[in-house]
Amino acid sequence: MSRPGWLCAAARLGPWGCEVNPKINAVVTLTAERALEDARRADAALAKGECRGPLHGVPMTIKDSFDTAGARSTAGTKGRERCVPTEDAAAVARLRAAGAILVGKTNTSELTMSYITDDLLFGRTYNPYSLATSSGGSGGAAAILATGGVPLDIGTDTGGSVRVPANFCGITGLKPSAKPYVNSRPRVLIFLGSNFQT
Repeated sequence: MSRPGWLCAAARLGPWGCEVNPKINAVVTLTAERALEDARRADAALAKGECRGPLHGVPMTIKDSFDTAGARSTAGTKGRERCVPTEDAAAVARLRAAGAILVGKTNTSELTMSYITDDLLFGRTYNPYSLATSSGGSGGAAAILATGGVPLDIGTDTGGSVRVPANFCGITGLKPSAKPYVNSRPRVLIFLGSNFQT
């Protein structure tokens, strides 16, 4: 268990993420104010011996294609440039209910449809190991995770948006199996950072 106070510090991108993100362009929208409020509440609960769930106080980012209440959600396209949803997508709501703290949204290719993360709104995301190479399609998540900026991100994967960037950036990306009936499509994928610590 962590000490109260640690969670408030964790509500921002980790030190490596803050230093490296301007170079790699992985996190395109920060949700720092809400993250700090959530972290203070998590700290207060922890001080009382309470736990909100299995992700209590875990800072994370989420792919910009997911709607997030009160935070810009663009899917990397100009048509949604000013879109600020009033409700969380189901996956985001479940993560928050489990105690996760959203610190930002990660860059994606336009409408998540390319093997290179380069869109008209935010530009290109670079591989943290070599700024001359790609982080892969929808690669903002993999890039910030590889730097240690956050320990967890949730994305989507129809044509490789989790698997390809994870491979390019040297981290683990999990794609769950589809349900055993016709026309099922997995919607939520998990990125785990290379330096995830227990």
